[in-house]
Amino acid sequence: MKSWRLCFAILSIAATPCAAQSHNREVKIHNLDSESVYYLYATNAGAEGWGDDWLGDDVIIEDEVMRFNFEDGSGACLFDIKVEFADDSTQELYKVNVCTVSHIDANRSGMAVSDD
Repeated sequence: MKSWRLCFAILSIAATPCAAQSHNREVKIHNLDSESVYYLYATNAGAEGWGDDWLGDDVIIEDEVMRFNFEDGSGACLFDIKVEFADDSTQELYKVNVCTVSHIDANRSGMAVSDD
């Protein structure tokens, strides 16, 4: 019986870091500009480069909100995000904590974390 309790205690301790890393990484990007967002890039803040466009064939039109899941399997919460508008202007936001942020407003003047 004691060995069962010891096993249970060890498993409980080992599972704690996994539970602590289970965050909701879904973030809404809201286009507050009259120009559509044609490209969206996001990468773990520890990575180099922007990687692939997250929108694919989609665009985010004026006043549209689109949801993105920033779960990349690394457990990271900090991401760099870049949007490119139809007129080729870009805005970037660095080290966004996607584990605590749920909404980002974007326009050609800048990007900012906002309340829902």
